[in-house]
Amino acid sequence: MRTLTFLMSLLLVSAAQADGGALARSFALPALGQHQVNPPGKSRYTLELDLTNEYVSNTTPAEKILLDGETARLALTYYGVLAPGWDWNTEIPAYVLGGGFMDRFIQGWHDVFGLPNGGREFAPDDQYQFLYERPNGTVLLNATGSGTHFGDMSVGIGWQALPQIALRAQVKLPTGEARDLTGGNTGGAFWADAALPFADDSAWSGYASAGVSVNSRSGVLSALQEQTLYFGGGGLRYRLNETFSFYSDISARSALYTGSALDPLNGIGVPARFGLSYDINPGYSLDLAFQEDLNPGASPDFGLRFALKAH
Repeated sequence: MRTLTFLMSLLLVSAAQADGGALARSFALPALGQHQVNPPGKSRYTLELDLTNEYVSNTTPAEKILLDGETARLALTYYGVLAPGWDWNTEIPAYVLGGGFMDRFIQGWHDVFGLPNGGREFAPDDQYQFLYERPNGTVLLNATGSGTHFGDMSVGIGWQALPQIALRAQVKLPTGEARDLTGGNTGGAFWADAALPFADDSAWSGYASAGVSVNSRSGVLSALQEQTLYFGGGGLRYRLNETFSFYSDISARSALYTGSALDPLNGIGVPARFGLSYDINPGYSLDLAFQEDLNPGASPDFGLRFALKAH
């Protein structure tokens, strides 16, 4: 079933966030797939709600890790124009952290589609704990506090380098807090978004993206944190009619941390998303999507996304 999911993700795209996991919030991992800058006189915004559920539990002779919790991320992103061929954007995120409510639903979802629960069925429902220990009993991470917190806001610019290729850069500002797993460090990313070569009148469209992220060390496992990450992604959209589109995207990023053999720290994250877009009217659209992790344990294994876009 995992192989089938991977193949489906290559066949069916909307701007894709590179990773939504708690341990990834200390890194500048931007949304991908925006290969056209805003034209002069045009601005737009997106209001997103992402529900992310994480569960990983693994103990070896050398390490112990438990990542168990749920996050509601609400983000407002504004896209403006700097000059002809140039645009800019800013994103302000807020997080509601806690045990959540989706554990039983996710177990049922995985059972229906034959996907593994990864031990979630043996853990208490709706708890919140992010724990990492080294072999001598040294606790390097133990986050148990839920609540509502601001995350790291970002500011970005884009340049239309070619008709179907935009070069983009983003700076992540330390407005979050490491102790809350909402960031708290400075980072930056540079990447290219390119359109796939479909005909103008085709019902299909898509993108491919690749870039690099450089980050200062945060207070979350700072001694193990990688400062340079590589990321990329791609996907396709199929317009069914004037109102509905189906899309899927897949993204990948290199390991977040070093010095560990555990996938949540040293694994390559490969989240994939499948969704439906509804054009409410010419000015607004609504997206609904779900996410699955194609490399179990390296990124969150389940997520839901709702997005209202003003064009």
